[in-house]
Amino acid sequence: MEEATIKPVEIEAQETSLAISLIYPNPDQPRKLFDQKALDELAGNIRQYGVLQPLVVVRRGKRFMIIAGERRWRASQLAGRKYVPVRIIEADDHLVEELALLENIMRRDLNLIEEAKGYQALLDRGFTVEALAAKLGFRQPWRITERTQLLNLAGDYQDLVVKGTLTPSQAFELSRVPREQQQLVFRKIRDGQLNSYDKLRAFVTAMVNIEETMALFDVPEMTAEEQKALTSYERMIEKCMEVVRKAYDDNDLVVLKKVTRANVQTNLDRLDLITKGLSKIRKVLTENVMQQEALELAKAA
Repeated sequence: MEEATIKPVEIEAQETSLAISLIYPNPDQPRKLFDQKALDELAGNIRQYGVLQPLVVVRRGKRFMIIAGERRWRASQLAGRKYVPVRIIEADDHLVEELALLENIMRRDLNLIEEAKGYQALLDRGFTVEALAAKLGFRQPWRITERTQLLNLAGDYQDLVVKGTLTPSQAFELSRVPREQQQLVFRKIRDGQLNSYDKLRAFVTAMVNIEETMALFDVPEMTAEEQKALTSYERMIEKCMEVVRKAYDDNDLVVLKKVTRANVQTNLDRLDLITKGLSKIRKVLTENVMQQEALELAKAA
């Protein structure tokens, strides 16, 4: 995640040290789980070097509530420290909640779902996507929209994202599908039938736009001109296959090692053009197959 720093200009901060006993965690802190092993490691660092970054706290009566730094506070207790450095700020409850949310989503150890929930909580408080992106220092506001879309996933699939069973790309594509259809797509992912991003993207797009997909295959037979173009295309594919078959003869390949540098670069450029052309054809054919599979699923549902 890109670095961002909270610098609310309306806050006057005072740096000092406070007794740990006078500090307590924010009961509405968005982060509820703290990894014990990581806390123990941080406690070890604190024993050796101290608390290097002050906690951010706000006065509440005779005590001080944590806005940022609960993990350091917990680790300091494990390390046996009696005092910790703090920045005392003045803030009302509304600003405290906002700062806690912002501090939470700037952590580097968030999983995708925690990040999405953090963004959504701030959007629910009245932030626009653009304003929130600017607040966090993001150059691409779509990052926030992409994350919050993950909350469209059914709860079970959100859990699989947290566990790492679903990859980010699988999760983002699955979240585009209405919840009642997510199980159909997940089964194909699980069974290895959508084992490339092109297949996954094409299948999900066909499912999302199922009416257009149905219309695509409900067309008259090919015209003579279309049939001619298809025949020409199939002949081209056959010729490519024949060339590739011959190119893999070991004796012929030995000759390539003796080709001059200028000719090598020319042939590499040509191969790049051929590869790009074939990749376009493969993508279109993949979309065709995935659209037909989506159509069959829709008809069977």
